[in-house]
Amino acid sequence: MKRTAIWIGISYTAGLLIASLLSWRFWPTLLGVTALTVWLLIMWKKSVRKYVCISTLSFLTACCVYWGYDAVSIEPQLAFAGQQNVLFTGKVREIREYDSGYAGYLLEGKLENAVNAKLWYTCEGGDYVYGDTLTVCGNPEAMTSGYLFDASTYYRGRGIFLRMFGGEVTERVPRPHHTLRSLLYEWRMTMSERLLAQTGERSGPMLVGMLFGDTCRMDSISETAMYRMGIGHVLAVSGLHLDFLALCAAWLLRRLKADKRLVFASVAVLSVLFVLCVGEPVSARRALIMILLSQSAGLFGRKADAFNSLSIAMLLLELHNPMVIHSAAFWLTSTATFGIAVFAVYMTKPMPQTSFWEKQKKSFAMFFCASLALFPVLILYFHEVSLISPLSNLLLVPLCMAAFGLSAVSLLFGAQGFLAGMLLWTAELLAEAVLAVSGFVSSLPLTYTGTGSAMLRVSVFVGTVAIMLCYLFCRDRRFLGTMIAGVIAVTSAAAEWENGWQRDHLRIAVLGEERDCVLVIAKADEAVAIDLTGDSRAADYVRNYLESAGTARLDALIFCNAEETAVSSYTHITHVYRPARTMTVYDEENAGTIEFAFHDALIRVEGECVNVSYGMTDYLCCRETEARADCDVLTVFGRSRDVLPACGVLHILDEETCYRPDAQTWIGENNLELTLAMDGRCRVRRLYGDS
Repeated sequence: MKRTAIWIGISYTAGLLIASLLSWRFWPTLLGVTALTVWLLIMWKKSVRKYVCISTLSFLTACCVYWGYDAVSIEPQLAFAGQQNVLFTGKVREIREYDSGYAGYLLEGKLENAVNAKLWYTCEGGDYVYGDTLTVCGNPEAMTSGYLFDASTYYRGRGIFLRMFGGEVTERVPRPHHTLRSLLYEWRMTMSERLLAQTGERSGPMLVGMLFGDTCRMDSISETAMYRMGIGHVLAVSGLHLDFLALCAAWLLRRLKADKRLVFASVAVLSVLFVLCVGEPVSARRALIMILLSQSAGLFGRKADAFNSLSIAMLLLELHNPMVIHSAAFWLTSTATFGIAVFAVYMTKPMPQTSFWEKQKKSFAMFFCASLALFPVLILYFHEVSLISPLSNLLLVPLCMAAFGLSAVSLLFGAQGFLAGMLLWTAELLAEAVLAVSGFVSSLPLTYTGTGSAMLRVSVFVGTVAIMLCYLFCRDRRFLGTMIAGVIAVTSAAAEWENGWQRDHLRIAVLGEERDCVLVIAKADEAVAIDLTGDSRAADYVRNYLESAGTARLDALIFCNAEETAVSSYTHITHVYRPARTMTVYDEENAGTIEFAFHDALIRVEGECVNVSYGMTDYLCCRETEARADCDVLTVFGRSRDVLPACGVLHILDEETCYRPDAQTWIGENNLELTLAMDGRCRVRRLYGDS
């Protein structure tokens, strides 16, 4: 594997990744470890001396670039966080409308006419359009993460470090004229509305998502089903879409006997327009670079190499924005491409494909290898991962791409008229078929798993590193296949051991923010959800926890403050997890008290207090004003006026039962998980951030 671009690209990516995890103060230690590693590699195999030196230089350069970018670009921006009445002037580059009536705008410009920055500005209403220049006066804040959404990492990957809520728009300069980007943006909005007007409530948003990557209109039930099937990538504008369009265009032009230079120019223009139209996501830009490399190779009498092209694409993306190393989309598109175009091709190369069934067997093996490559990234960034993605990708993705192709052709007719209507009608049938199959299969057990297991994360990470090292340095298919089988076996055994351990323990998740609190009491693959405060966001907290815990169904869903908006927000949960019973504490039948058994636990809901008795432990959760100390573990929610300034207080009254000396009280945070054992032992952990 003596291809210079690969050695440079992999090393540069590794350098950015290490630098993102370490402070620049670790530079001497990093330099020493790098020097030792280089010496060992050269002593092991002197023939790779040249490439080891190139890789080392690329690795150290990436570290310096990341730390330098942080010091020169990020720190000056973050210095404005928390300041009052800061002026920001920038152009609107992205618009996002929310159901609440608010709108979000990505502004690209300068802070106080001095520091280049991107700002996410949220305001009520607003009729600003793409390309407008806004001057906003307000109080910028640094991006922060919570249990529901890791906003800091997501926006950091896009080079956005500040946000502003509210504030005053002191000046608005309408865009002076249309630009190519603004024209494509308006065309996309128009086509989306026309598609939605001619298609169904479920299939229309799916088609728009596949065409333009806009899934905001898609209901969460359908979206969850597709991700559980492992085909959620068709809803994001990925390389699959761009490759499909480019291959179709190139095939058509070659059939028309077009010159290869005309083929390249046409494919390049079409690909660039498509990437601009869908908002230039990182996955589409990665695919664009690889397509241009592969199509231009023929002009110079050379053959494109997928691994080489991927390395160049990753390197160019990282040079443009070093913070892309934090982007989930970057890792998803890179690992998926590596899995399907490099790893799967290498592993399945000896497999015959003379007969129909041999071809299908090889296709399944390729999807399986691609899923293996993608699995670690899914574990890291998502709450659930599909266990049947190789099969579903083999059977359902062709239907999705057929629907995508028909919808794309309809856009050539303006998504209007008889012919466009027939194309969309056929695409709608295919989309409905995919949604129906996804909805049914994803509800079956053993088709997906949660990613909240620490044991699963560690096993997958260690196994991935071992497989990658074996692939890079061993290059023996049998040994590599044996190692993959071993990693799968060890990971499955570790996950099963942890599941077995959890079957003997009761888990209580205290979820919410500030005044809000909702409990999820889980054991094995079942759970009970108790909404104590009736906040409309509580359902999102419950959904996140149930997904990451791998919960199959709800035994009960209980409301203590059954406001209409709060109950309606649980539509997704009631449909996906199908609670066996739904109860309200304050109705006439229950008279304010509910008591029932859940596995070996006795749960009593009275007013806005929940008491759980399990083995030798008595747990109580209630408002601060009603808190009592006649229990072993106490959770207080709401705002305390006398003792504590905020919510989210957990007391373990017997200090010896807690495994951490400082884990008795958290202030201002509800998102904790308690694990109770029958013998009275108790473990506490945060559900995000530092554990």
